[in-house]
Amino acid sequence: MARFVPQQKARSSAKRISSNQRPSGEKENVTFSFKYLLEDDDFHLNHDQVEYFQTVIRRLKDICCMARLALITNRSSALRAHPVDFNEKRVSRNSFGIPNETDLCDEAFQFSVSSNAHGRIVGFFTGSTFNIVWFDRKHALYPGDNN
Repeated sequence: MARFVPQQKARSSAKRISSNQRPSGEKENVTFSFKYLLEDDDFHLNHDQVEYFQTVIRRLKDICCMARLALITNRSSALRAHPVDFNEKRVSRNSFGIPNETDLCDEAFQFSVSSNAHGRIVGFFTGSTFNIVWFDRKHALYPGDNN
């Protein structure tokens, strides 16, 4: 008599990723966090800036369709995305000034709100999440770059 041997379930080749082994987010679409948003005399928000915030929301919506790698390597003049070097002479600050910054932020980064106005959004990545620290409407971070 033949003996019945149940088939084993095929094991998936995909492995579970624990929270401390998550990928860097390079290929994941960008998301945004306001957890580290700071305001001071140079970087502040006013309730009467409706047009500005409409433009910001449109820009954030567009960027949410991009992978992190696509954003950080984008050289479009409309986006003007690039790292921020706080050691550079023309940069007005030497850090964000957030608690535990050296543990949180490997590299500061900025991109334009629009191609010809509205300043920049400055922050840093954690995986694919861009942590917004400053809305730099008046180019306070690079005071000589008012274009």
